[in-house]
Amino acid sequence: MTQREVAETVRDTLVVIEPDSALIRAYLECQSGRVALSRLIAVPGTRIVPNVTLTDVLTDTGYRGALLDVHCHEDSLRRVIALRDRTIRELTDRVRTEYVTVERPFRWHHRALMGGGYAFLALVLGMAAWLIVRLYIRGRGGIP
Repeated sequence: MTQREVAETVRDTLVVIEPDSALIRAYLECQSGRVALSRLIAVPGTRIVPNVTLTDVLTDTGYRGALLDVHCHEDSLRRVIALRDRTIRELTDRVRTEYVTVERPFRWHHRALMGGGYAFLALVLGMAAWLIVRLYIRGRGGIP
């Protein structure tokens, strides 16, 4: 049986974005007693977007002029980011095997085979002893 365990951790992080700048350069001229915008150079930044307008203005005193209006829109310099870490653990049941030894007395054919093995071992040891004695006596020059 397998169990699945999912743990999700949410961490809030504050990321500071590098400063940004934009350039606005307006060239104004006087044409027939009125201010005219002859050339406008606006270089936006990565986050700052400039908006330049020139409008005619008539005041209460009868002064007629021009109004240069500049609006800049900027995204926020700080952003909060939520990082999610997901950890998945799968647990399986382990089967434990135990070996149990059962002692029983040997049957007759097992005892017969063990007896034959003992007899063979005694025969081999006896022949080895006879061979050693035989070589030792022959080396001394005793019994032919």
